[in-house]
Amino acid sequence: MQIKKSRFVAAIVACCVISGSVGALAATGTEKITAYLNHSIKFQVDGSNWTPKDSDGFKLAPVVYNGSTYLPARAVSEALGASIDWNSSSQTISITTGDSNAGIPYKDAQSNNNGSTSTTPGSSNGNSSTNTGSTNTPANNGKFYSTLPSGFKKDKLETLLHDQALHLIKLYGAALEDGDTSKLDKFVDTYVTEKTDKNYFLGRAYAKERIAGKVEGVREANSSDKIKEYSAAVKSIQSSELEFNEVNQYTEFVSVSFKFYPKGWNAFSSIYVSMSYRELSNGTYALEYISLY
Repeated sequence: MQIKKSRFVAAIVACCVISGSVGALAATGTEKITAYLNHSIKFQVDGSNWTPKDSDGFKLAPVVYNGSTYLPARAVSEALGASIDWNSSSQTISITTGDSNAGIPYKDAQSNNNGSTSTTPGSSNGNSSTNTGSTNTPANNGKFYSTLPSGFKKDKLETLLHDQALHLIKLYGAALEDGDTSKLDKFVDTYVTEKTDKNYFLGRAYAKERIAGKVEGVREANSSDKIKEYSAAVKSIQSSELEFNEVNQYTEFVSVSFKFYPKGWNAFSSIYVSMSYRELSNGTYALEYISLY
């Protein structure tokens, strides 16, 4: 089966940032407040820099209310090596400290013999990682890289950026389904630099414009039934199905790409994701562009 990839006219996507008050009915035990998101606050856990993120890997800003700082319970608990559970019927959040894992090799537990899942607390991106022993096991615990360290090894980039490319392809599949690129935009806003000190023409707006045009072009060139079927195939990508394509490294610049061939579709329906990094004055490399083609 083939998905048509037509030429497209790139359109600028307007993004809205919503923050402030949260409302609810008093009968539920909740109370409406007015608070603020403070994007300037930084965090450290045991002396190391830490960025709170949601279950999709996106950066979270703390809420400041009446002089106190608030963060999601899951992000904080798992950063401290604790597990957390929500019981909707009793409206109870249960937090189990990391001490309960004493003597248990949880870092080695990729899967149980019976095929059930095992949860690894304290993963590198602040979220728990659930492994079932399937081919979808993350290559680097789902950590995303807005910058690459100075002196990085070229032959390590395939492993380093595998999960980032996998996540982008899943977001792309979801965007194809309904044309909504907001999650892709959010990823770009979170991880792509707006402008580096050596950036010539790329950045967030350019990346979002091209991605939106890509999604629009594919949707316009195919029937709704075919789009629905193709979107499902893309969203169900397994980690082992994501193939490394190439690394191109030049002076002050490196580009890493991956490719995916959805099952049941021909080569013309393949997806490539490319991430380009530009060297900064301090020797690190900042993510300046993402493309899907």
